Amino acid sequence: MILLLGGTQEAGVLAGRLKAAGKPFITTVTSDYGMQLAREQSAQVVRKCLDRQSLVQLIRDKGINIIIDITHPYAEEISKLASAVAEEMGIEYYRYERPAVVGGDPLVEKVDSYEEAAVKAVQLAFKNKGNIFLTIGSKRLVPFVAEAQKLGVRVVARVLPDADVLRQVFALGLTPKDVIAVLGPFSHSLNKAMFEDYGAGVVVTKDAGSVGGADTKISAALELGIPVLVIKRPETLGKNVFTVIDEILRRVI
Repeated sequence: MILLLGGTQEAGVLAGRLKAAGKPFITTVTSDYGMQLAREQSAQVVRKCLDRQSLVQLIRDKGINIIIDITHPYAEEISKLASAVAEEMGIEYYRYERPAVVGGDPLVEKVDSYEEAAVKAVQLAFKNKGNIFLTIGSKRLVPFVAEAQKLGVRVVARVLPDADVLRQVFALGLTPKDVIAVLGPFSHSLNKAMFEDYGAGVVVTKDAGSVGGADTKISAALELGIPVLVIKRPETLGKNVFTVIDEILRRVI
């Protein structure tokens, strides 16, 4: 039995290929929206934020002998956990790593942490007399809001249109006018329009690949002359890491 750690667009593609090949598998996701997508291809879907105990129990209960990790490039905790548990239990582990897209440009700077990005974002926004435009999701907003308050810089957050996400965002003190709740990825032209309309003085993003819309975010910002801060990806763990889904399928089918 294969355990597919999903929640991404590529996970749906891989699930469809496994289903077509007649390979039994279980998909895990962490959100209601992820569950809706996973159910289109997976007969068995588990919605749960896995910890070590629950992952080990799932492996034992379902007779898992292969883990395919196709989670988001920044889902660092589950990838570390799955890789370690697979090694401990002597089962196969494969990681799909979405190709990066961030290249070299004077306006694009990679930063090591969200805290570092927050400090630099406030400085750039203040210097450019603009706002901080965040495209990093909802879980790492705290340092940006805290730093922005020091200089009275406005934070604009683009997040998923999810009730739980919006509650979290508003609890930080952001108001509806500071939040863009919409599902991406977005085209170059739409990103450009949003950056202009919300007065972006700096854009903060992750290198989530072209599937995650990182390329069009960056190209739109560069066209407008807006600096971009890119949170560096977590270090990839394990030896069985691939950037092509077919490479994984050849090993499990």
